[in-house]
Amino acid sequence: MHTSYYIFVPLVGFLVGGLVSATGIGGGLLLLPLQVIGLGVSPIVAVGSDIGFMFFTKLWASITYGRRGKIDWPLVRSLATGSVPGSLAGIALLSYLRFRWGDGVNGFLRILIGILLVALPAFILVMDRLNERFGDDSGYPLDDQTDSHRKAQIIGLLGGFLVGLTSVGSGSIIILLLFTFYRRPTSVLIGSDLLHGVILSGVLGIIHLHMGTMDLRLVGLLMAGSAFGVIYGSTITTIIPAVWLRRAILLLLIPFGLQMI
Repeated sequence: MHTSYYIFVPLVGFLVGGLVSATGIGGGLLLLPLQVIGLGVSPIVAVGSDIGFMFFTKLWASITYGRRGKIDWPLVRSLATGSVPGSLAGIALLSYLRFRWGDGVNGFLRILIGILLVALPAFILVMDRLNERFGDDSGYPLDDQTDSHRKAQIIGLLGGFLVGLTSVGSGSIIILLLFTFYRRPTSVLIGSDLLHGVILSGVLGIIHLHMGTMDLRLVGLLMAGSAFGVIYGSTITTIIPAVWLRRAILLLLIPFGLQMI
């Protein structure tokens, strides 16, 4: 491996860690195109490595939120009962396509990830504008525990399937749906989503390791950079308002997605 690899990969980790810390955008949305387009990693290995990166990053973050009492444990359990089966279905489909198409699965993943990189940022930007216009009234109070559990399972099922298939969804679609349908403090929803992400990525990470689609060296180098990026990410918002930085990044992701399609 060329020496520049050991310099450039931690820089990518630093960038992703800093931007996730500053904006709250899911790491999968940012890291996948940087791996595939910037580092030349095959899409299926990028998915597996992204899962490994997500596990360690969210583990550290969820410990911090847990110490502050910012985790809704029943919500995490409800999400996991939907997301774990959904993720297993997603990765089973990925494994089947890999068996059926061989390296051709990378072309399928590239197109699918490209579509998600166009659709999800556009969806998030629209929802941001709606929440900004209507405020907290856009959320739906779920006081009935049975209803709350069922809807969390559906959210988990959908997000888990996307994560299992592409690694995108845990820090984007799931948290967005939680903000839409739940009246909880923002910090509690984020903390709950982070812990749920640890469970989800832990299950999928073991499977990707078994499939040989996770590059542990790549994950380690990304984590080395991300550890510093997370620390300095919060200082970015003192220079650029987080909401404008978030929107700028989401808009920039759309051309990346179009390039991959």
